[in-house]
Amino acid sequence: MKKLSVKQMYYILWVTIMNQSQNALTVMHNAEELLNRLEKNQFYGEMGYEQINHCFNTLPKLHRFPNKMARNIYNSIITIKCVFDGDVSKVFSGDEKNIIMNLLKFDGISYHKASLCTYILKCIENRELCSGEIRKKCNCNITDEILFKELTIIENLL
Repeated sequence: MKKLSVKQMYYILWVTIMNQSQNALTVMHNAEELLNRLEKNQFYGEMGYEQINHCFNTLPKLHRFPNKMARNIYNSIITIKCVFDGDVSKVFSGDEKNIIMNLLKFDGISYHKASLCTYILKCIENRELCSGEIRKKCNCNITDEILFKELTIIENLL
């Protein structure tokens, strides 16, 4: 797989968690904004719940359910510390099945969302949209416009 920066990996993880009860473009923008709001603390693994909750609840709020998402994002940091030895890259290591199993360890990520995430990772690796067969296997219902936007955001996060 293409080497991703720590910031890109956190974005991919957090946009997958936050993708709930909101428009996909809004979720992508808000996940990127979360990273921007937390930028001063480059090591995301050291953030506390209060800092994350403040970022979600500062206007404009970053999610329709800001307290729940703040809790899920904070829990993701705890999961990375406890399950993945503090290394977010371990979440995205191994084959597709292993990545899905890793993603399912996070609050707010279902099998469908984990599968969509692996589709996006394949697009990053191939540097293009994947074939219809791969899309069908992942049950990918993301439009090309949204997918291009997401790939652009990920590419620009360095």
